[in-house]
Amino acid sequence: MISTALYKKEAKSSLLLWLIIAAVNTLYFAIIVWMFDPELGSALKTFEEAMPDLMAMFGMVPAGENLTQFMGAYLYGMIMQVFPLLFTIIVANRLIAKHVDSGSMAYLLAAPISRAKLARTQLAVLLSGLILMIIYSSGLGILLAEMMFPGELDIVGFLLLNLGCLCLHICIVGISFLSSCAANESKRSLAFGAGIPVLAYVLQMLSTQGEAAANLKYATFFTLFDISGLIKAEATALLHAGALFIVGALLCGIAILVFKRKDLHI
Repeated sequence: MISTALYKKEAKSSLLLWLIIAAVNTLYFAIIVWMFDPELGSALKTFEEAMPDLMAMFGMVPAGENLTQFMGAYLYGMIMQVFPLLFTIIVANRLIAKHVDSGSMAYLLAAPISRAKLARTQLAVLLSGLILMIIYSSGLGILLAEMMFPGELDIVGFLLLNLGCLCLHICIVGISFLSSCAANESKRSLAFGAGIPVLAYVLQMLSTQGEAAANLKYATFFTLFDISGLIKAEATALLHAGALFIVGALLCGIAILVFKRKDLHI
C-alpha cells in the first residue's frame, strides 16, 4: 500500500513542525484550563453579552458555564482550527508540489515505486501527523482537566468534539493535498491549498459579525464544524462532521488519481 522507507523519511522531515505545534498547543491548553473557574460562569456570560463582536472576531462560541463548553469555546473556536490548518498547508505542499518544483520528484520516482504508491505514502504521512495531533490534544485536554478540575469535564462530549475537529481537518487535507498533487509549482499549490482553507476560515469569522454578514456562513465549510452541537452529541452536528469527512476522503482519492495521470515536467 505504501513505501515504508519513504514514509519514515518524510515523517521525520515533518517531525519538527509537529513538535512545535504540539508545544504551542500544550501551552494554550494549560493556560485555558487553568483560567477556568466555575464561579465565573455568570461573569463570562455578561462579558459575552456586552461584547459579542469581539468574541466572534476570534471565532469563539459562547463559553457556557461548564468546563467542556469553556474549552470548546476558547480552544476549538480558534486554536484547534488554526494550528492543525497550518500544519496541513505546510506539509501537504512540501510532500508533493515542492518535490516537483525543485526537481527532486525525479529521484523519488526513480525508485521502484509507482506514482499511486508514492502519493498514498505522502498522504499517509500527512494524515498520520494530523491524527496524532488530534489524539495528543484530546489526551492533553482530558489530563489537564482531570488534574485541575476532577470530574468537571464531559469526556464523551469532549471526545466527540475532537472527532468533529478531525473530520474538519481531513476535509482541509483533501483540499491541500489535491492542490499539491495537481500543481507543478509550489506557489500554485499554496495559492489553492492554502488560499481556499484560509478564505473559508475568514468567511466563517466574518459571518459572525452581525446580521449583514450572516449569510457568509453558507459559503464556508467551517460552518459544518458545530462546537456546541458536537459537545451535546446532536445528530445534526455529527452528520455535518461526517459530511466533512466524506468530502475530505473523496478529495484525497481524487488527488491520488490526478497525480497518477498528470504530466510531470521534471
